[in-house]
Amino acid sequence: MARKQTPTPLRILRGNPSKRPIPENEPTFEGTPEVVPEPPTELTDDQKIFWNDLCPRLVKAGVYSSGDRESLSLLCVALAEVKHANEQLKLGRVLKTPSGYIQQSPFVSILWSAMKRAQSLMTEFAMTPASRSRVEKIAGAGEEDPLQRFLNRGQKKKA
Repeated sequence: MARKQTPTPLRILRGNPSKRPIPENEPTFEGTPEVVPEPPTELTDDQKIFWNDLCPRLVKAGVYSSGDRESLSLLCVALAEVKHANEQLKLGRVLKTPSGYIQQSPFVSILWSAMKRAQSLMTEFAMTPASRSRVEKIAGAGEEDPLQRFLNRGQKKKA
């Protein structure tokens, strides 16, 4: 599996070690919102519970921007599926078919698939221990932009 592409601001901060051309028209999104956004209306009640739990934490951590709404929605859907599949598996991990054969519950594979999607999306939001070391906060109001700080290093501040 190929490695994920390094975000452009990080490449710039590192001095573009790969020497590949820097994209000129890359889309950017606003910084961290001032207030926690409401959950999307298309989410179910179970999914909104996850939104209302995760979104404030991501905003406070400085890793949520206006462009992350759909990705966070997908994470909430995956986590709700994990919860539902776990509830169904409490009834048993194996089923007996009408013809008498023993078979694995379909909720085992549903759980596994939802857990893989949730883990992948959690990594994108720096919600796993290893991914936290690779993600930086979005520069917000009153905070200096890391790129600007890098570019200004060595310059004396004017009083």
